[in-house]
Amino acid sequence: MQVALFFCLLLPNSSYGTATVVEVEFHRLLSFGLMWSVSWVASLMGQVSPHLSFGVTVLVILILVILFFYFHHSRSLRLARNQSVILNELNEIIIKKNQEIELINKGLDSKLESANSMLYESQRIAQLGSWEYKSATEELSWTEETYRQLGLAPHTEKPSFELLRRFVSDRDYKKMGSALMRTIKTRERQTEDIEIQTIQGERRYIRVEYFPELVKNQVVRVFGTNQDITDSIERERHEKNIIKSLLELSSYANLKHFDFDIFIEYLLRQSTKTLGADRAIFWLYDENNRLLDCYKAYDRRTSSVQVFHPVNLDELPKFFESVVFNRTQAIEAFGDNVLQSGFGQGYLLPNNISSALYARVQLEGEVIGVFSFEKCGRPYHWTLSDQRYAGSITDIIATAFSTYQNRKLEREKETLIEKLIKKNQNLEELAYVISHNLRGPATQIIGLSELYGDPQSASIRKEIIERIHGSSIDLDRVIRDLSEVLKQQSNDRDVVERFDLKTMIQEVIEQAKENNRETSVNLRTSFQEGSPVFGSRALYRNIISTLVNNAFQYCREGHILQLEVGVSFRNDSLILTVTDNGVGIDLSRYEHKMFRMYQRFHPQVEGSGIGLFIVKGQVEMIGGTIEVSSKPGQGTSFTIQLPNSPKAQEHRQVSVEGA
Repeated sequence: MQVALFFCLLLPNSSYGTATVVEVEFHRLLSFGLMWSVSWVASLMGQVSPHLSFGVTVLVILILVILFFYFHHSRSLRLARNQSVILNELNEIIIKKNQEIELINKGLDSKLESANSMLYESQRIAQLGSWEYKSATEELSWTEETYRQLGLAPHTEKPSFELLRRFVSDRDYKKMGSALMRTIKTRERQTEDIEIQTIQGERRYIRVEYFPELVKNQVVRVFGTNQDITDSIERERHEKNIIKSLLELSSYANLKHFDFDIFIEYLLRQSTKTLGADRAIFWLYDENNRLLDCYKAYDRRTSSVQVFHPVNLDELPKFFESVVFNRTQAIEAFGDNVLQSGFGQGYLLPNNISSALYARVQLEGEVIGVFSFEKCGRPYHWTLSDQRYAGSITDIIATAFSTYQNRKLEREKETLIEKLIKKNQNLEELAYVISHNLRGPATQIIGLSELYGDPQSASIRKEIIERIHGSSIDLDRVIRDLSEVLKQQSNDRDVVERFDLKTMIQEVIEQAKENNRETSVNLRTSFQEGSPVFGSRALYRNIISTLVNNAFQYCREGHILQLEVGVSFRNDSLILTVTDNGVGIDLSRYEHKMFRMYQRFHPQVEGSGIGLFIVKGQVEMIGGTIEVSSKPGQGTSFTIQLPNSPKAQEHRQVSVEGA
């Protein structure tokens, strides 16, 4: 009975260690039940035989042992099952955490990759590479931007000093090595600018910076940056070139004496070179601001100065007209609406123009023209510096144009004064001729008329009438000579035009030969080709005709006339020479009388003595000069220099107004 009670008490208590509250209570109830059952059985056994009582007791003990082992084993199974559940839960938590860690790692890798990509992209944009050198292993490494700066594809070759040596000169390679050694020795930052030549042959400028990394006051690593500063150096050079160009052009425009045409050509050449443009054009508006006249254009590709036909503003796109309202206007690409316009079809497309920069030329608040730069091929980005330069160019042009106009007015005034002085001299000479050549015949006519009325002269009246007739003829000749002089001097009013001088000379010579058939002549002419002739057709004909006819008229008797007529050009002047082998003139005696009226040096030859006077007056009236060289018995040579350009018309207009 005591054993049963012991097992009954032991059974529930043995499982208290790990059991739950419900299990403990269940065990207690079971123990009390067993105790009560054993007590009941024991009390019952007391009433039966001992043998039966012993058997029942053993049976109860076996049942209790079995129950003990059952409960103990079930607790172990429960514990094992609980541990398995816990382990599964832990595994699930670990797997979930691993997945979270993996996602975090992927995110970190992505962010790292993105950061590296952003770093590489920022280095590419900033043209800033980086590198490092480990002192212990002498290992060199650099980023992708450094490869690009060398013109290499990233990671195609291993970074090394031997590789760098292929791209830099010996001098710059030594500079880099010295900077690296100074950084290690002094533990201070160093900077060097070097020049490299890429694998494609392009020259670039690199700024290399060296930074030491110290551990226990020892340099264990040198790292740094290498920035491509080519663009900044080019911009600096470009700015210097712009300033230099503007200073040179301003100095040129402020010269006391300069030719505006030559200045514009110089400006076109200089400005296209400075901006690297393919072409530059100076356009001038007409009086109604409806046409743009091309004053001059320079093409840097062919090194040629050209003049285009005027452009009708109605055919131009809106952006061109807006130049009037803007100081400068940059066009980097033309749209279809521009290219399909008359200006695009007739000008932009044929000339392959892709970008243009326009700047207005303004004088005293009025827009007088446009200056344009043009680029062909790929569109070009005009910088603010380019636009400021174009605006400054137009200011210089306006200043030069104003100065040129003022000096032109001064020259015209001086020319007019000179012409008036010459006209006054001619008038004085004409007054002398009138007072001398007209007064002589008139006085004779008056005197003879009075003598004719004297009764005592009846016997000689016939002779008096003959003398009056002779004096009247002399008076008429003088009047006709004066009329011819005045007529020829007014020929400078004729319109200036372009004509064929060679054909005119041939016609004059043929006419002279026809009028002097008795004179044998050997003719030689020379004409320089390539320059047109501008002037008064009638004036040129009179000058050439007078000189050629004089050569025939003063030919030496018994000699063949050797006549040479030549035409050449020098700058904006025409040089006309007429040479003969005639009787010649003693210039030591008559040079000061050579071009005066009624000066005849060979009385045996008929003439009025006014031809050279008229020629000299006409030559000087249009701003030319005439020179003569002659020796008696050897012939005479006249050299006439005449202005030969459209600007001659300006001088002609001055003479017309002052006439």
